[in-house]
Amino acid sequence: MPARGWGRPRVRSDPFIDAVARLPVTVSTKLLVAFGATGVLLLAVGILGLQVIGQANDRVVALRSVQQRASLYRELQTDAAQVRALLGLRVYGEDELVFSGVTPPTPESFVVLDRAVATTLARPGRATDLTQLPDLPEDERTAVSSIIDRFQQVDAIIDRIIPLDTAGDFAASIEEVVVAERIAVDLERDTRELAQTTQALTDRLVAENASAFQASQTQFAGVAVIAIVLAVLLGLMLSRSLVRPIRRIESQLEAIAAGDFSSHVAVPNRDELG
Repeated sequence: MPARGWGRPRVRSDPFIDAVARLPVTVSTKLLVAFGATGVLLLAVGILGLQVIGQANDRVVALRSVQQRASLYRELQTDAAQVRALLGLRVYGEDELVFSGVTPPTPESFVVLDRAVATTLARPGRATDLTQLPDLPEDERTAVSSIIDRFQQVDAIIDRIIPLDTAGDFAASIEEVVVAERIAVDLERDTRELAQTTQALTDRLVAENASAFQASQTQFAGVAVIAIVLAVLLGLMLSRSLVRPIRRIESQLEAIAAGDFSSHVAVPNRDELG
């Protein structure tokens, strides 16, 4: 008696694969759609990568601007501290004798200090750098304007002090020096606060950049994994929708060769195979 197909491998049914097989399009169209979908997934990963790079570049630009301002503010703080110290020598004690190297004090010794202050106030490029800083926050812009005004006030006072000290009119010059020293105290305080605030902002941006970079890495890796999984699943579904009918036909041919004509091949495909 001919065999009834016992031991023949059975091709299990899968609703998703059968759904792909029943699509009324040709095999070449299915392959084209699969390749196109894979390309879209790769394009999505590429676009996300460009977006991540763009965001990182924006953060770098913002951080560079803050670092530039912080560096300049530290220079201002140094200048203000030096002006404050030099004016303090003129107001308090005999330390100016040590600084100038002249004993007893002469008009020239006082002028040495005056010109040292003037030199600090006239550091090249400071005013230009301040006025050319881009995108200053409003609070920083207000603080910088106030600092510039105070530097100019001290500078104007020094311009008046130098002729007085040169002429030996120490009584008149000391009054101007006291006023300048008070302004320098406020100037040193304001520049210190501005430098500290901007440095704190720099540290915060560095921390935020590190956190954002890590989050972007995780997001990019997640999307890439999802895209790969979807592409693999799509390829498996399409390949099995094409291979399964061929296996069924092969199984049935083996049964026919063994003398079993009792069954037929059920092919759900609506393409060249069905």
